[in-house]
Amino acid sequence: MPDPTPFRTRKTSPLPSVIAYAVLALLFLAGSLIPYSSLVSWMSRLLSDGIFESLSAGEYLGLQWGVRAVSLLLLAAAGIQIAWPERFEAARDQLKAIRAKVHLRKEMQGILRATFPAEDRSFLFTLGLITLLGLAIRLIDYAHPVGYDEAYTYIHFASKSLRTILADYSAPNNHIFHTLLVALADRIFGNYLWVLRLPALIAGVLCIPAVYAAGRSLYNRGAGILSAALLSLAPLLVDYSTNARGYSLICLFSLLMLWQAGILRRSSTFSGWLLLGTFATLGFYTIPVMVYPVCGVYLWLLLSWLIRDTFQSDRRHFIYNLLSSAVGTILMTLVLYTPVFLFGTGLSSITGNEFVRSQTWGDFIQSVAVRIPTVWSDWNSQVPPALAIFIAIGMLASLLLEWKQAAHRMPPWLAVVLAVSLLLIAQRVAPLTRVWLFLLCFYLLFSANGWQMLFHLAAGKLSLKRYLTTLTLGLLTFAVFWGFWSLQSHALHSDQDVDRYRAPAQFTASILKSDDTLVSVSPISIQVGYYLAQEGVPFSRFFDKVRRGEIKHAIIILSNHSKFPTVQSVVDFQLLQTTLDATKTELLFEHGYLQVFSVPVLTQP
Repeated sequence: MPDPTPFRTRKTSPLPSVIAYAVLALLFLAGSLIPYSSLVSWMSRLLSDGIFESLSAGEYLGLQWGVRAVSLLLLAAAGIQIAWPERFEAARDQLKAIRAKVHLRKEMQGILRATFPAEDRSFLFTLGLITLLGLAIRLIDYAHPVGYDEAYTYIHFASKSLRTILADYSAPNNHIFHTLLVALADRIFGNYLWVLRLPALIAGVLCIPAVYAAGRSLYNRGAGILSAALLSLAPLLVDYSTNARGYSLICLFSLLMLWQAGILRRSSTFSGWLLLGTFATLGFYTIPVMVYPVCGVYLWLLLSWLIRDTFQSDRRHFIYNLLSSAVGTILMTLVLYTPVFLFGTGLSSITGNEFVRSQTWGDFIQSVAVRIPTVWSDWNSQVPPALAIFIAIGMLASLLLEWKQAAHRMPPWLAVVLAVSLLLIAQRVAPLTRVWLFLLCFYLLFSANGWQMLFHLAAGKLSLKRYLTTLTLGLLTFAVFWGFWSLQSHALHSDQDVDRYRAPAQFTASILKSDDTLVSVSPISIQVGYYLAQEGVPFSRFFDKVRRGEIKHAIIILSNHSKFPTVQSVVDFQLLQTTLDATKTELLFEHGYLQVFSVPVLTQP
């Protein structure tokens, strides 16, 4: 029979645990005392080439101190268990009690049932069709030429070792979580353009059901389905779904956070808070600009709690969970970025790069004045003017009516605007349009809710409430037709555009000899270099002014539409005037505005 005595009153010996902690601590400490030279010697013997270069002396020193810190924590745990055995037992007892109360599977089922109830079957079927439509739209122009940032991400990060991906933040192009997904897809399927864009595409398509889930949890199914239709067809969101960058992931995690926040305001569960923190952490690990939606969502929950707009009998329990989720997000984000801090490019590469460096107040105000119209213009690019006005009216209705018509007294848009404004003032940085892509998703959601509230008001006055679903689906049909109309007017890339960089790369790879050095200027070198990598030509074949090296013969690739339209201008930029003879060039290949030249070295007098 099981022992009926409660766990906390049992007299258990701490000796086995103390010994285990002490042994582990000593093992970690002993490992941290191994000299760097000995480690390199041992590891070199295990490698086929006999050379171990994966860990520098400085990186090993940081690792040593990290291991020693773990050893001290284990020794501290052993000491606490010896000095205060009753308290240690009580703390362990509480952890077991908490674990016993957590029912992840049951709570997850409850979250899904609250978002996708059986009575919403017709709406869910419509959502499935919208999602498939959104996927089809994104595949129409999926093979457009590789962009500079996409190619840079692959060449300098995704194609490199795991250590480089995790620790190198020398350029903000390394959206680490997205880069990991690209690297995984590349290892599985190979280096193809469709593989490079696969994570961004999947995230962009998943944003459609995610915005429905957010709309369903915050408002109602009508707002959810309308926002899903608008998001699936929004040209800017379609473009970023076919761009191998992390911004579609930021949109996805932001919408998923909004979905969980809407549920947690009504029903606080461990699984819900865990999901909220997980989505926030993954967003941060993708791009640090996730700070904007994270602060907006957490601030909304905090303000809702302050005005007693959360359906929790124990208010202290809600705020405890909210703060625990926020602190847990910060700690997990720091842990994930530890390779950058300890072994990589350092904290300053994240907090001090040119894109996040604070401006003077004058420059900041001026850049905000310029960026706001630019962002608005980009949001409405290729959107029919009538529909842009329609969406703006919906947003205005949401601003005016949500205070009284919504199920919550604290509008989410207010918390988001407040959080973003405070962060902008604190940072004094005016980000580019792509940073605000998540806000476009929120804008479409809030606009859809505004029209839903207008429908409810009109239906109530005209006694048409039973036709509300028909009105909703009618507006949805209108949005779908707009989407197709918009796409037909969208300037798709021609076959020549698709081969813009690939054709010169394929030709260059076919004639490249072992003693040839590739010479070009960014961004042409990066974009052509991506397709050269597909042909098995590494990017290291390009001349580097820092690395330099001997040149026996040069193949110069240039664009006659760039700042360096001639062989001489490329030679001058790369400081090769005393090496290459720009007067004796031979045009080998031309495609569009890209040209490939053969350039000999200068003959010695």
